[in-house]
Amino acid sequence: MGRRSLPLVRSWLTLTFSEGMLNRKHTEGASSPASLERKMQTQTLYIIRGLPGSGKSTKGEALTPGRCFAADDFFYLLGGGTYAFDPRRLGEAHAHCQASVEAAMRDGGHVSVANTFTQRWEVKPYRVLARRYGYTVQVIHMTEDYGSVHNVPAAAIARMRERWEAVV
Repeated sequence: MGRRSLPLVRSWLTLTFSEGMLNRKHTEGASSPASLERKMQTQTLYIIRGLPGSGKSTKGEALTPGRCFAADDFFYLLGGGTYAFDPRRLGEAHAHCQASVEAAMRDGGHVSVANTFTQRWEVKPYRVLARRYGYTVQVIHMTEDYGSVHNVPAAAIARMRERWEAVV
């Protein structure tokens, strides 16, 4: 009687250290070599914060080409490619941004999120996602002033500056 071949099941234990916690993730099943390679590398979520016109999106695209997300992306979708800011839809814009970041994290690889993040609570949902998907977090503070491409009024920028909190 010949030997029966059994299906190969790959089992992986991934240890990551992020947000001050050791994370253990056990996965089973076949994965593509590229997917496994991405998941075995340290994955970083870059949280890029700064006032309008500080170069957040430019930095994010340089760090993670095609994988930089911002609440502003939603307003480009609303306008069919033209920026169409609507303050009544800011909540939707941030929900869309968080969903985009989470989808990218599920795929693996480095991800950037570029928003003003003027207060600590605004960063929290992204830290939760980083913990969930085993990402380390790097906060980048942009301080330059290149001028707002979205024509944010000076008074609005001044209000953002007044409520600015330290985030590490």
